[in-house]
Amino acid sequence: MQDRAHDRGDEERNDAIEADSTHPSDGDPEPHLDAVCRTASALFRVPIVLVPLVDTEFPALKAGSGAAGAMPGWSDAFAGQAIAGESDGPVVIRDLLADPRFADHPLVTGGLRARFYAGVPLTLRSGHRTGTMCLIDTVPRPDFTDEHLVQLEDLALIVTGHLRLHQANAEREAELRERLRVTTILTRREAHLEAALASQRMAEEIAGFGHWRIDVAEACVEWSAGMARIHGRAPADLARIPLDDHLAFYHPQDRERVRWHLDDTVAGSGAFARDTYEHRSRIVRPGGECRVVAERGIVERDPDGSIRAISGICLDVTELARSDQHLRETTDLLRVTLESIDEGLVMVDADDRVRVHNERLNLLLDLPRDMLHDGAPFDDLRRHIAERDGSLPATLDRRVRDGNHDHGEAGASGEHLQRDGTLLELCGVPLADGSTVYTFADITARHRAERSLRESEASYRLLADFLPQMVWITNDRGDTTYCNRHFGRYFERPLFSLKERVEACHPDDRSRIRGDVGDRHKAWQDYDFEVRIRRADGVYRWHKVSKRPIRLLDGQPGWLATALDIDDIITARIALERTGDLLRLAQDAAEAGVWEWDVASGWIWQSQESARMQGLPLDGADPAAGLVMTMTEWEQNLPAEDLVRVRAEASRAIATRTNHKVEFRVLHPSTGECRWFQGFGQAVLDPGTGEVCRFVGMNLHITASKEVEEAFRASDARLRLSEERLALALDSGRDGLWDADLQTGEVWFSDRAQSMLGYAPGEFGRSFAYVGSLIHPDDIDGCRLAAVAHFHGQQPAFEIELRVRTKAGGYIWLLARGKVVTRAPDGTPIRFVGTHIDITARKEADQRIAHLACHDALTGLPNRSMFHERLDQALGSVRNGGRPMAVLCLDLDRFKAINDTFGHLAGDILLKLVAERLREVLRPCDVVSRLGGDEFGIILVNLGGKDEAVEVARRVIDAIALPVKLNGHLANIGISIGIAHAPSDGLEADPLLRHADLALYRAKAAGRNTARVYEASMDAAIEERIQLEFELREAILGRDLTLHYQPVVDLATDSVSGVEALMRWPHPTRGMIPPSTVVEIAEETGLIVELGNWALREACREAASWTHSARIAVNVSAMQFREPGLEECVIMALSASGLAADRLELEITESVLIQDTEAVIACLHRLRYLGVRIALDDFGTGYSSLSYLRQFPFDKIKIDRSFIREIADPDTAAIVRAIVGLGERRGTTITAEGVETRAQLDLVRAEGCNEVQGFFFSKPVPARDLSGVVAKLSRAERAA
Repeated sequence: MQDRAHDRGDEERNDAIEADSTHPSDGDPEPHLDAVCRTASALFRVPIVLVPLVDTEFPALKAGSGAAGAMPGWSDAFAGQAIAGESDGPVVIRDLLADPRFADHPLVTGGLRARFYAGVPLTLRSGHRTGTMCLIDTVPRPDFTDEHLVQLEDLALIVTGHLRLHQANAEREAELRERLRVTTILTRREAHLEAALASQRMAEEIAGFGHWRIDVAEACVEWSAGMARIHGRAPADLARIPLDDHLAFYHPQDRERVRWHLDDTVAGSGAFARDTYEHRSRIVRPGGECRVVAERGIVERDPDGSIRAISGICLDVTELARSDQHLRETTDLLRVTLESIDEGLVMVDADDRVRVHNERLNLLLDLPRDMLHDGAPFDDLRRHIAERDGSLPATLDRRVRDGNHDHGEAGASGEHLQRDGTLLELCGVPLADGSTVYTFADITARHRAERSLRESEASYRLLADFLPQMVWITNDRGDTTYCNRHFGRYFERPLFSLKERVEACHPDDRSRIRGDVGDRHKAWQDYDFEVRIRRADGVYRWHKVSKRPIRLLDGQPGWLATALDIDDIITARIALERTGDLLRLAQDAAEAGVWEWDVASGWIWQSQESARMQGLPLDGADPAAGLVMTMTEWEQNLPAEDLVRVRAEASRAIATRTNHKVEFRVLHPSTGECRWFQGFGQAVLDPGTGEVCRFVGMNLHITASKEVEEAFRASDARLRLSEERLALALDSGRDGLWDADLQTGEVWFSDRAQSMLGYAPGEFGRSFAYVGSLIHPDDIDGCRLAAVAHFHGQQPAFEIELRVRTKAGGYIWLLARGKVVTRAPDGTPIRFVGTHIDITARKEADQRIAHLACHDALTGLPNRSMFHERLDQALGSVRNGGRPMAVLCLDLDRFKAINDTFGHLAGDILLKLVAERLREVLRPCDVVSRLGGDEFGIILVNLGGKDEAVEVARRVIDAIALPVKLNGHLANIGISIGIAHAPSDGLEADPLLRHADLALYRAKAAGRNTARVYEASMDAAIEERIQLEFELREAILGRDLTLHYQPVVDLATDSVSGVEALMRWPHPTRGMIPPSTVVEIAEETGLIVELGNWALREACREAASWTHSARIAVNVSAMQFREPGLEECVIMALSASGLAADRLELEITESVLIQDTEAVIACLHRLRYLGVRIALDDFGTGYSSLSYLRQFPFDKIKIDRSFIREIADPDTAAIVRAIVGLGERRGTTITAEGVETRAQLDLVRAEGCNEVQGFFFSKPVPARDLSGVVAKLSRAERAA
C-alpha cells in the first residue's frame, strides 16, 4: 500500500496522516479483518481502509489499513451523514470537496485533506447494521466505477461472513449449554414418571378400575388386569384380543352404539377431529350377569395427525347406574312439572340482539308475536316493558349488564311487578363471549326442583393425578408418602400425618374412624367406610374411603387409600324426600293439572286439580286419588277441530318417540263454558321394546292469556302495514327499497333506490310501465317469467339479476329480490315489496375471474388449459388440410438455483421477463403459454417447413440467454427446447406433446441451453429406460442389490477410521449398473426412500459384526428427509443391529437442505442428539455451502473430488486450504474424496486435511473382502 506513489501535491498532508496515526485506538484490531483491509487497500489503491463496528455484540472487532488510527473520533466526524454508514445501501462520494455537505468539514479542509469516500454497510442476517467497510483517499477518485463498487461489496460480504461466523459460534455455545440443561431436566422427569406409573398400577388394583388400549391399525385391544376383573375373566387370556372380541363382551343392545362411538372418534378429522372417546354401556360377564361400565379414552396421533391408538380407563358404575335409574323414575313427574311452569328464557349477544328465546317468554310477558326473533334488538323488549309497566327492571338495564361484564360478576337478579300484578323473578347471567342469558320466572307459581345427582363418570386419564378420587399412600405409621393432585387441591397442602388426617374428619365421625382403623390395620385386610372430610374452605363433604394393605418400594408395609366424594348422592336422597310436597304446591300455584295416559289400554288418570279445571265430576271417587277415565270419555268434551289437532299431535309423538305439546279447548260438561288449555306430554319408553308405552304430562289453564292474545291481535292488524314498511326502511342498509301496488300499477321507490340509478328523490317515475322501459331488452323476458312464477306460487320469492338504464344513459347490474306480502282471498297478488342492490362491481370481478381461469396470474400468458384448447384448434386445422405446425416444450435451465439464491420474488420477476422475451420473439398468430413452474409451451402455426421451428427455437435461446439483473446482481439463465411437428409426428394433442417432451429430455441431457427435434428413435430409448426401472423394482424385491464398502483413512494415525457404504447393482445380463444410474432411477420412480432405508439397515447390520471399531457412513437422500419416519428408521436400524449410535455417520448433500431448510436442520439436530454423526458431502459444489455451515454444526465436511482432481492448480489448492481453515476454526473434520495418486495424497496432507478416501487406498469392496482390505492397510501403516 505504501509503495504506491500518490501525487498528493502537498507533503503536509502526509505529515498529518503520520502524526494522527499515533492516536490510541478504542480496541484491539481483528487480524482477519485487517487482512481484508490490506487486500482492499491494494485492490483499490487507497491509503486508508476502515472497518468500524458499532454493534455492542462485537465490541473488540475492528480493523483498518494505512492511517486507520489517523482519524480520532472519525465516527463522530460525519455523524448523521451518509458516509458515516447511516445509509441502507452503499455510498460513493468521488470528491468530498465538491459536495457542499462536507466541503468545509475539518477532515476535508484540515491536515488529513480527505477528498474521496466509498462505504458499504455491514448487515447481519437479522437485518441489523453492524458497521461499515469504507475507503478514504486524499485525492478525488472519478475513476471509481460501478465495477469497483461491486468488488467493494464482495469484500464487505467476506467481512459480514466473518462477523456471522462469530455470532454463530456464540449461538452454538449457548445451544450446547441449553441442551445440557434440558437433558438434566428430562432425566429427573423420567425418574418421577416411573414412580408415578408404579403408583398408578397399584391405584388401579385398589380403586377397581381397569385400563385398555385400542390399536387402530391392527384392530386389536390390550387389557390390563383390572379390565379383566371388571369383566369377570382371567387376565392371562385377554392381554391382547381382536377388537371384535372386545366388542362382543358388550350387551347386544349397546354393542352397535359402542362401535359407533369408536368409529366416530377414528373417522373425525379437520374441524371435526375428536381427542376423546367416552360412553357408558352394559357388559355381560361369563355367568350372564350384566354390569354397567363407564369408559373414557384419549386419542394418540401420529405426526401427520392420523389416529394411531386410543387409550383409556374403564370403571364399574353399576351401583351408580341403578341409583340414577331410580332417580330418573322417581323424578319423571317432577321434570314434566318443572318444564311446564311459567318461565321464559332469552339469550342476547354482545351487540344486544336476541339470539335464542322460548315461547314461554312471549306468554309470560304478553309480548307481540313478532317482537322477538333471531337478530331482533333487545331494546324493543325493554321499551315494551317500560311503557307497559311504567318501569324497567334493573336486571334488564344495559348499564347493569355491561357493568357485570366489565367487573367479571357472576350475574344480576331482581324482581319486577307487571301491570297485571304478576311478580317476576329476573336473572341475567353474562357469558364469557359477551352475551347474556336472561330468565323470567313467575315466583308466585314456581318452586325450585331438586338437584339430581350424577356422579361424574370415571376420569379417562391413566395416571393417578387425573382420577376423580383422592389417592394417597402411607407407611405403617400413617405418614403420607404419596398423594395425587386431587388430594392436594382438596386440602391445599400435599402431605398430612395420620393425626392431621383424622382431625380433618368430622368431630362426630372421629371416634368411629379411630376404632375401625385400629382394628383393620391390625388385621391387615381391605376395608371401606364412609366419613365426612373437611375441605380447605372448611366445608365437610361425605366420602367413601377404601384402603388396601400394600408393600412399599422399600419392602416395608404400607397402605393405599382412595376417597370418593359421595356428598351429592346423600344430598340427593334428602332432596328427593321433599319432591312430593314441591310437586303438589307447584300444581296448585300454577293452575296446572297432572295426568298420565297408558297408550296400550287407553286409560287416562287425571289429578284432582286437572279434573276440577276441566269440570270433570269426581263423584263417588276419592278426590285426592284423582279420576280414571278412558280416552274416548275424555275426548267427548273437546270441539271437533281441537280433537283432530290433539289426535294428530299424539300420533306424531308416538311415531317419533318424542314429547308432545298442544293447545286445545275443553267444553265444561255442565255450563258449556269453553276453556283453553296447553298440554305437555313426556314420552316414557318401554325398556324392552323401545316403543312409547305411556305419557305423563300436565295441562295448564291458559284461558286468560288467550283472551289477552286476541286483544293484541286486533290492535296488531291495524298497525301491520306501517310497521312492515318501517321495518324495510330500518333493515335496508345499502339496499334500495320498492313497494308495488299490483292493482293500481303504482310503484314506490326509496330515495336510496332512486339515487342508485342517478335520480334525485321525486324524479323517478311511479308506474310499472316506466320501470319496465328502463330494463335492458335482453333481460325483460327473464324478469317477467321470474315475477309470474312467484305470483303463481311456483317460487317462494322473486329474485333476478338484470341490467337497468341509469339517468346518464348507461346500464348497471342490479340484484332484485321481492315477495308478495298481500293476496286477495282467491290468491291474486295485491302488494309486491322488495329490494335491489348494485352488483356491477361483482359482475366485473366475475369477468376478471373468467379471464384468470384460462391465463397464468403471474405472467398473463395462457395457462395449461387454454394451451390445450388452442392446440386442439391448431391440430384440427392441420387435419382439415391446413399448413403444418409445431409444438415446442421449453424448460428454463438453472431457474431453481437462481430462485434459491435470490429468493422467490426474484424468481417471479425472472418468469415475467422470460414471458416478455418469448412474446417479442414470436409472431402474433403463434401461442406461448406457461404450463407451470419454469415450463413453457409454444404453438407455431402455418409453417413452411421444419427448419422454421428450429430457427424460432434458436431465436428463443438467444433471447433468454441475455443477462438479467436481479437484486443488483447479473444472472445468466438458459433454456432447453423440445420440438415436435404435425402432421409428421402426430395429429393428436397428447402424443404430440409427449414427443415434444421426449425431445426436451434429450435437449437437457445434451448439455442444456439447446434444442432438439423429435426422432422416432427416442421412443426406443424411453422404452429401454422403463424396462430398467421395472428390473430395478424386481431387484429390490428379490434383494439382488448389495453394498460395497470403501475405507476412510485418518492421516494423523494412518489408520482406518471409517468406512463408507456404497450401493451396487450386479445385473445378471447388463453387468454392474453404475450407482448414479441406480440412484437416478430410484429418485424418479419414488423407490429412493425404500432403497435408502434398506441401505441404512443393511450397513448397520454389517458394521455391528466387524471386529474393528471403524465408523460406517451411509448416504441419505433428500426424499428420505421429505418423507416422515427417517428418525424412526435410524433408531430401529441401530436397535435391530446393536450398533452404537456414535459409530453411525449420515452423509447428506446440499440438495437435502434446499428442500425445507428449517425442518431438515431440526431433524439433523435430533439425530445428532441421539449420538449419530452428520457429514456434509460434496462440499463446494453448491450455491449456499457457507450458509448451511452457519445453520448446523456438521461433524465432518467432505471436499468434492473435483477439487482433489485439480489440487495441483494453485487456485484450487487455495480453495482446499480455505476449507481446511474453516474446519479447523469450527472443530470440524475435513475429508478429501477421490484421492487416486501419491501426489494427490501428499498435497492433501500438506494442506492439512484430516482424512482421505479414494482408489489410492482401495476401491469399494464387498463386505466379505473388507476385513482383508483393512488388515492390508494396517500392515502398510505399520510398515510405514
